[in-house]
Amino acid sequence: MKRIIIALTLSLICALYTPSSAQDIDRNVPQFVTYMEILGQGGLVTFNYDRRFTNSADGPGFRVGLGYVNLGQFQGYTFPVGLNYLQGKNGKYFELGIGATYGKIGIIDRFDNEARLTGNMFFGFRYQPEDRGLNIRAGLATLVGNIKKPEQENEAFFIPLPGISFGYTFR
Repeated sequence: MKRIIIALTLSLICALYTPSSAQDIDRNVPQFVTYMEILGQGGLVTFNYDRRFTNSADGPGFRVGLGYVNLGQFQGYTFPVGLNYLQGKNGKYFELGIGATYGKIGIIDRFDNEARLTGNMFFGFRYQPEDRGLNIRAGLATLVGNIKKPEQENEAFFIPLPGISFGYTFR
């Protein structure tokens, strides 16, 4: 798992230092973003890929990610996926997202040791250049699901997580 995180981090660093000019940007292809998220839809830390469905910098899109949690007795992995919508202009967007996260979500799993599927939502702000450049996201993510306690009925949970992410925008 450490190798995956190191490889993703090095890829992001290389992408940040890739030279670009206005002549080599093709606006006829969808915009995509890679970013590292701290807290959020995937738990503690996730590496994500986000892409627009259209050639516009705003509008509908999707995200997929891979996360890892290692906090003492809480160890595991997460795979967040979801749909999102960006509304705004000039690189400043309101983001609304909904999806699911599969895996072991740290503190949620203190009652059993099985992976689970939880629902997630995201409401926040995204600064994202229309062509290429650094991006940042900040907002509130929520995880929603059931906890299976030993010898008891399932209990629903709702966990709000303030999150932030940093990454790079490509076109």
